[in-house]
Amino acid sequence: MTAPTDPENDPQPQPQYPPAPPVAPGAWGPSANVPVNPTWYPYPVYGIPTKGSRKRAKAAVLVGALLVLAVGAGALFYIAHAPFGPSRNLGSPRVEGTATTLQDGRVLVAGGFSASLDADGSPALATAELFDPNTDTISPTGSMTRPRADQTATLLQDGRVLILGGDETGTAELYDPKTGAFAATGKPSADFSGSATLLKDGRVLVIEPSGTAAALYDPKTGQFTPTGSMVDYRMWYSATLLADGRVLVAGGLDKDFAAQKTSELYDPTTGSFTLTGAMSIARSNHSATLLPDGRVLVAGGQEIYNTTPDPGHAELYDPATGTFTTTGSMVVPREFQTATLLPEGRVLITGGANDIDRAEATAELYDPRTGEFSLTGQMAVHRLWQAAALLQDGRVLVVGGQGNAKAVSTMVELWDPKTGRFSQP
Repeated sequence: MTAPTDPENDPQPQPQYPPAPPVAPGAWGPSANVPVNPTWYPYPVYGIPTKGSRKRAKAAVLVGALLVLAVGAGALFYIAHAPFGPSRNLGSPRVEGTATTLQDGRVLVAGGFSASLDADGSPALATAELFDPNTDTISPTGSMTRPRADQTATLLQDGRVLILGGDETGTAELYDPKTGAFAATGKPSADFSGSATLLKDGRVLVIEPSGTAAALYDPKTGQFTPTGSMVDYRMWYSATLLADGRVLVAGGLDKDFAAQKTSELYDPTTGSFTLTGAMSIARSNHSATLLPDGRVLVAGGQEIYNTTPDPGHAELYDPATGTFTTTGSMVVPREFQTATLLPEGRVLITGGANDIDRAEATAELYDPRTGEFSLTGQMAVHRLWQAAALLQDGRVLVVGGQGNAKAVSTMVELWDPKTGRFSQP
């Protein structure tokens, strides 16, 4: 049996499911695989009447691990969808969530909105899941202390993950993969969820999402302390750790929502920011990736707020000279894309928007040896505001995101550098 789809509200490809098991009158049939999802479940529920005809109910409710089934006269209903425990798809649709590769190779997927960002009151999620690359399956783990979306997630040197912001108050918590549990940490003096960059000494530089203030989180004490402020007001900027331990902060919008060319460096030895070379064009919502040779690839983004992306321009920042130089342009102009450094030095660019909120399914590779971008395999679904993580075997995991019909995806995709193609587990 194929789970029915609603082309308007759920245009994503749906997995296939086995026929419904027969149920004898007055008896329970074989157990059915269902997801654990503490929310109203939007997919159809199917009944197995005693006379053999099929009926359709409208909904079921999952509360924690308790499944509340819809029951009709002479019928037992069950949900035909993703299984309990390990699954091939996310347990919840997610957009603007995070994906963080842990030291043991698993990937922590956390938070995000459960519905389109265009929907009024789209709820944020507190749930989290773990992707296991050994089995290519996803299983639930402990939930965060509060719902979050568009938060930061930073792998610490001790293996825990610092989760910051995404809840409009800027609170923080830690995920411990040994226990699978989240716990609150620190009390930031402001919302510093604009960026979180792990420094070489183990502390984390955090910067507010719109403004100039910054702070340092110390995992040893669990406390946030103020540090120097940025020179320029910024929103939707990038922050990248350099090989020498400094942090490059580039672009972003100013107070008037105009993109900026300027960039600056944070020096952890002095705790201060100073201006460095300017980019060739103004950018916001771009990507910035540290290359093996120490330069930083800056690509895509918007020159003018709430317009189409720039023509795909990219440039390289050289920390030795403090200057930017242009490099090849992306094949497809985009913003809000993911950019993942591969073990052999190339950068995989996936998804993003090629027009105002219009999602992309294409992906491309940047080769620093040639300075050129080239298309690679295409994803099965269009994704905007998705998350990506490099696996220890060299593959790249892509999860969540919003499509062009405003649907939020549960589909998991894996890009394989050996084939240059995406596949579903």
